[in-house]
This record gives sequence, structure tokens and C-alpha cells, in this order.
Amino acid sequence: MLLENQFEDFLTLENFHLAFMRLQTAPKNLYKELYYEDLQIFNHFLSENIKLLLNELDKGIFKPEGSYKIFIPKKNNLIRPLSLLKFKDLLVYQAIINTISDAVYDDIIPYYNNIIFGNVYNTSKCAENDRIFFFKPWKQQWKKFEQKTKSHYESGYRFLSEFDIASFFDTIDHYILQQILEEEYKIDNKILSLLLELLEAFTRDVNHKTFKGKHGIPQGPLGSSFLADLYLFHLDLEIKKNSLLDICYIRYVDDIRIFSKDGITAQKAIAYLDLIARDLGLIPQSSKVLISEIGDINKLLKHQKSKLSEISREHKKGEGKLKSKTHKRLKERFLNCFDQSSNEEYLDKTLISFSLYKLNKDEDVKLVLLKSWNDLYTHFDSVLFYLKNISQKTKRLRTG
Repeated sequence: MLLENQFEDFLTLENFHLAFMRLQTAPKNLYKELYYEDLQIFNHFLSENIKLLLNELDKGIFKPEGSYKIFIPKKNNLIRPLSLLKFKDLLVYQAIINTISDAVYDDIIPYYNNIIFGNVYNTSKCAENDRIFFFKPWKQQWKKFEQKTKSHYESGYRFLSEFDIASFFDTIDHYILQQILEEEYKIDNKILSLLLELLEAFTRDVNHKTFKGKHGIPQGPLGSSFLADLYLFHLDLEIKKNSLLDICYIRYVDDIRIFSKDGITAQKAIAYLDLIARDLGLIPQSSKVLISEIGDINKLLKHQKSKLSEISREHKKGEGKLKSKTHKRLKERFLNCFDQSSNEEYLDKTLISFSLYKLNKDEDVKLVLLKSWNDLYTHFDSVLFYLKNISQKTKRLRTG
């Protein structure tokens, strides 16, 4: 939906109230915990605080600050950065995203659950109970992604090309993002100037001297997921325009799958995708760019996830506690993830994270977490959740 007065719509009390509500209703995770206290403080005099912020923006005296960088360890001694923004900056960022997402919605929505299977978002015009959440419930999206995978396989597209981008969020180019928003979606220049000023400030770490950059968007905020998806949407459209290749293309967030009927076409598709990605300033992660002929589609789709769904239902019904027999079975699979000779996939990311969110208190699980800490860097959020959750449960038991 093209908004004629985008900057005026951005600079409204209603938009900033909605931005605040969307930060408040964001899913509970490590990032939300980091800004939650600031959110509560800002909420004490919410309307007054928003009016002061709007006045700063209107008079042109608002200046974004640098972010605090929190580095979460990954495998191989690498790190994943989280950018903790000052709360006013985070609120302005979300308010900008509200306006942009409304403006581009009509252009993007026909492609959801067709070639794009990531988070579908709500516009500011949705029903009141829905629009306070930026993203719609996501749990069915991966299932639809896999159903489409199976559909392409059954249509004779037996060759699968998988494409992965290295350090995706960190390599998004601000200038290219500006061109996409300005030329393809006619976003107001005032909004774009403010967005670019924010993004440039967010690249700087206030903890120590760093240079301002012209690339990278902060990992953690809701708005960044939307911008990243919009950035890749340009790539989606370019692939779809190519009528010379007999391929089927789908994407879930940054998980890209291309289906073809033969290996040569698969190679051509990957080469073409590589060129488009590089035009966007993105660098393919060569070790994760794969071409394979699908033998067993059920094995590819990992049908064991249906069993995990049953465990989720039991966990919810039991108010956060599994039955002893279920806990024992899941615990066995969890422990096997650390045994390279077992039938489980070694360090299966999905199974490890799922288990840590569902398992009951168990000394064997805690022991494996401590012994395998180096291998669990990429599961930092879920490890933290498990240990914190067990601590809270123990505290409740002690206090009766």
C-alpha cells in the first residue's frame, strides 16, 4: 500500500504507541531480556515520553547513539554479535519499520507461502488484537516450507541446490538497501535519511573505539528481521525473472532451496544465484553451498519432527513439565547428539535447542552442558534458558 504522506504517518503518536507495543509483545528471548527493564521504565510515563521523542524528531534534534555489542561465542572460536540499542533508538527504529512495512505490504504479500516462507507480518491496519504483534504466529511457516519442498520433489524436480550466505546481517549494504527502498518501493527520503543515520550509528560499539560502517544491520531487533527479508526479496524476484532455467525456487528466512530436474541446471542455478548475491554485496558461504540428488524425500524432511510436536503438546499440557517416560526418551536423544557413533545427527542444532527448552531438571543434562560447553557455543540462548529455568523451578520448590 503506497502511503502518500509517509513521514507524517511515521511521526504520529499512534505509530510510536504501536512500535512500543510491538517491542513489548516481541517473543521472549535473550535479546528481549536485555532491553526489558528499559521498556518497563519508559512505560511509566509512556505518552509523555513518546511526545518528547516526537518533538526531538520533529525539530531535527534527535541523534541516535552507538550500540553496545554483546559477543556470543560460536564454534571455532568465532563470535555472533548482538547489538543492544539505546531504548529510544530501538523505538524509533521499530516506528520506521512500521511505516516501511505498511508501504511495501501489497508488493510482497502475494509471494508469501509461494516462494517466501519466513515470518509473515501484520500491518498497522490489521485488527487491534493482531497488529500489536509485528509478526504473525510463525509455527506453521516451516511446515509449509517443507510441504512445498515435497511438492517440487513429487513434480520431478529431484535435484536440490542449497545456498547459504556468510555473515548475512553483517554484510547488508546500507547504500544498496537505500536504493532498494527508494527505487522499488518509493519510501520517503526523510525516512530513509533517518534510517541510514540509525544504521550507521548502530555499527559503532560504544564500549571501545570502532569505526562507523556503511554495512550491517543490528541482530536482535524485530525490525532487522524484516529489513533482511526485504533485502533478500530483491534476490527472490531476480531469480523468478529468469525464464531460461527450469527451476523451482523457495526461501525460508535465509535458507534458500532451488529444485531442478538435472545436475547441470542445478549448477547453472547456483552460479546465477551467486552473481545476484554478489550484486547485493553478499558473500556465499562456499562450505554450505550444496547440490545433491534427492533419494529419500522423507529423510530429507526429517519426519522425526512430528514426534517433537507431540512432546511440545505434552510440555504445554503439563505446564512446563514432561512425563517421566517422555523425559527419558528425549534425554536419551539429547545425549546421543554428543556421541558421533550414535544414530542421531552429531550436534543436531534443532534437537539440542528443542531439548533444552523442554527437558525437566536433570543432573545428567547439566553435566553434559558443562562438559560440552565448547561445542554448545551456538546454542547459547537455549543453554541459558535451561539453566535459568531450572534455577527458577528450584527456587519455587524451596519457597513452598
